[in-house]
Amino acid sequence: MDKYLNNHTLTAQQWKTANCIANCKTGGLGYNVTYCESCGHTEIHAVSCNNRHCPCCQSPIEQKWIMERNSELIEGIA
Repeated sequence: MDKYLNNHTLTAQQWKTANCIANCKTGGLGYNVTYCESCGHTEIHAVSCNNRHCPCCQSPIEQKWIMERNSELIEGIA
């Protein structure tokens, strides 16, 4: 990203969006810890940016939307 910024000027909003996407699920935005009280298993997950422009964050939402639309089409045919 630094190489890009050396050659381009970004608005504050563009910089914020690029920063979110660059740090998404890398640990740069922090971590969440999940703990199972039954077995004691612990998992650490890097935080997602949830930015609407992030392909990593929006892909699951997009797939869910597509599946919902497909089920509407199937129901409409039947």
